[in-house]
Amino acid sequence: MDSLHIYLDDFRHPYDAFNILKDTDYLKLKWVVVRSHDEFVKTITNFFSEGKWPAIISFDHDLDDEHYTIGEKTGYKEFDYSLTTIPTGFHSAQWIIEFCKTNNLNLPAFKVHSQSTAGRKNITAILEEFSNSKK
Repeated sequence: MDSLHIYLDDFRHPYDAFNILKDTDYLKLKWVVVRSHDEFVKTITNFFSEGKWPAIISFDHDLDDEHYTIGEKTGYKEFDYSLTTIPTGFHSAQWIIEFCKTNNLNLPAFKVHSQSTAGRKNITAILEEFSNSKK
Protein backbone atom coordinates (compact mmCIF):
# COMPACT_ATOMS: atom_id res chain seq x y z
CA MET A 1 0.00 0.00 0.00
CA ASP A 2 1.22 3.51 -0.79
CA SER A 3 1.99 5.72 2.18
CA LEU A 4 -0.61 8.37 2.89
CA HIS A 5 0.52 12.01 3.00
CA ILE A 6 -1.96 14.78 3.86
CA TYR A 7 -1.33 18.37 2.76
CA LEU A 8 -3.62 20.92 4.47
CA ASP A 9 -3.70 24.29 2.70
CA ASP A 10 -6.51 26.53 1.49
CA PHE A 11 -4.99 27.32 -1.92
CA ARG A 12 -1.34 26.31 -2.30
CA HIS A 13 -0.02 23.03 -3.64
CA PRO A 14 2.81 20.86 -2.30
CA TYR A 15 5.29 22.24 -4.86
CA ASP A 16 4.60 25.70 -3.36
CA ALA A 17 5.75 24.39 0.02
CA PHE A 18 8.94 23.17 -1.63
CA ASN A 19 9.53 26.73 -2.86
CA ILE A 20 9.13 27.98 0.74
CA LEU A 21 11.01 25.28 2.68
CA LYS A 22 13.22 23.61 0.04
CA ASP A 23 12.09 20.25 1.44
CA THR A 24 12.12 17.75 -1.43
CA ASP A 25 9.40 15.62 0.21
CA TYR A 26 6.96 18.15 -1.24
CA LEU A 27 8.11 17.15 -4.72
CA LYS A 28 8.82 13.43 -4.25
CA LEU A 29 5.78 12.27 -2.28
CA LYS A 30 2.20 11.83 -3.46
CA TRP A 31 0.00 14.16 -1.38
CA VAL A 32 -3.72 14.13 -0.66
CA VAL A 33 -4.55 17.85 -0.71
CA VAL A 34 -7.28 19.09 1.64
CA ARG A 35 -8.44 22.69 1.63
CA SER A 36 -10.19 23.23 4.98
CA HIS A 37 -10.40 21.96 8.54
CA ASP A 38 -13.70 20.22 7.79
CA GLU A 39 -12.22 18.47 4.76
CA PHE A 40 -9.19 17.52 6.89
CA VAL A 41 -11.40 15.89 9.54
CA LYS A 42 -13.50 14.10 6.92
CA THR A 43 -10.44 12.84 5.04
CA ILE A 44 -8.66 11.54 8.14
CA THR A 45 -11.77 9.85 9.55
CA ASN A 46 -12.63 8.28 6.19
CA PHE A 47 -9.12 6.91 5.74
CA PHE A 48 -9.08 5.69 9.34
CA SER A 49 -12.36 3.83 8.82
CA GLU A 50 -10.64 2.07 5.88
CA GLY A 51 -7.72 1.06 8.10
CA LYS A 52 -5.37 3.73 6.71
CA TRP A 53 -3.33 6.23 8.70
CA PRO A 54 -1.18 9.09 7.37
CA ALA A 55 2.59 8.76 7.40
CA ILE A 56 2.97 12.56 7.20
CA ILE A 57 0.70 15.56 7.60
CA SER A 58 1.80 19.00 6.41
CA PHE A 59 -0.06 21.92 8.00
CA ASP A 60 -0.85 25.41 6.82
CA HIS A 61 -2.27 27.77 9.44
CA ASP A 62 -4.37 30.38 7.64
CA LEU A 63 -7.17 28.49 5.91
CA ASP A 64 -9.52 31.41 5.24
CA ASP A 65 -9.26 35.12 4.46
CA GLU A 66 -10.39 35.97 8.00
CA HIS A 67 -7.22 34.32 9.33
CA TYR A 68 -5.03 36.67 7.30
CA THR A 69 -6.96 39.66 8.66
CA ILE A 70 -6.51 38.46 12.26
CA GLY A 71 -2.81 37.72 11.74
CA GLU A 72 -2.11 41.05 10.06
CA LYS A 73 -3.22 42.90 13.22
CA THR A 74 -0.01 41.81 14.96
CA GLY A 75 2.24 41.38 11.95
CA TYR A 76 1.72 37.62 12.33
CA LYS A 77 3.67 37.63 15.61
CA GLU A 78 0.61 36.50 17.60
CA PHE A 79 -2.77 35.09 16.69
CA ASP A 80 -6.01 35.65 18.62
CA TYR A 81 -7.98 32.43 18.09
CA SER A 82 -11.01 33.88 19.89
CA LEU A 83 -11.63 36.02 16.79
CA THR A 84 -11.98 33.07 14.40
CA THR A 85 -15.29 31.85 13.07
CA ILE A 86 -13.64 29.33 10.72
CA PRO A 87 -11.09 26.78 12.03
CA THR A 88 -7.40 27.32 11.31
CA GLY A 89 -4.66 24.75 10.82
CA PHE A 90 -4.02 25.09 14.56
CA HIS A 91 -7.54 23.77 15.16
CA SER A 92 -6.77 20.87 12.80
CA ALA A 93 -3.63 20.11 14.82
CA GLN A 94 -5.68 20.15 18.03
CA TRP A 95 -8.23 17.85 16.41
CA ILE A 96 -5.65 15.29 15.24
CA ILE A 97 -4.16 15.20 18.75
CA GLU A 98 -7.57 14.44 20.27
CA PHE A 99 -8.23 11.84 17.56
CA CYS A 100 -4.91 10.17 18.40
CA LYS A 101 -5.73 10.20 22.13
CA THR A 102 -9.23 8.80 21.59
CA ASN A 103 -8.02 6.03 19.29
CA ASN A 104 -4.70 5.34 21.06
CA LEU A 105 -2.69 6.25 17.95
CA ASN A 106 0.74 7.73 17.44
CA LEU A 107 0.81 11.13 15.83
CA PRO A 108 1.91 10.95 12.20
CA ALA A 109 5.15 12.69 11.28
CA PHE A 110 4.37 16.33 10.61
CA LYS A 111 5.60 19.36 8.79
CA VAL A 112 4.35 22.93 9.06
CA HIS A 113 4.63 24.86 5.82
CA SER A 114 2.63 27.91 6.95
CA GLN A 115 4.10 31.32 6.25
CA SER A 116 2.34 32.71 9.35
CA THR A 117 5.06 33.02 12.00
CA ALA A 118 2.62 32.76 14.92
CA GLY A 119 0.63 29.99 13.28
CA ARG A 120 3.71 27.92 12.47
CA LYS A 121 5.01 28.36 16.02
CA ASN A 122 1.66 27.45 17.63
CA ILE A 123 1.06 24.36 15.48
CA THR A 124 4.61 23.11 15.94
CA ALA A 125 4.47 23.65 19.71
CA ILE A 126 1.29 21.64 20.35
CA LEU A 127 2.29 18.81 18.01
CA GLU A 128 5.77 18.54 19.52
CA GLU A 129 4.35 18.66 23.04
CA PHE A 130 1.96 15.80 22.29
CA SER A 131 4.60 13.83 20.42
CA ASN A 132 7.09 14.20 23.28
CA SER A 133 4.47 13.18 25.85
CA LYS A 134 4.05 9.84 24.06
CA LYS A 135 7.76 8.94 24.37
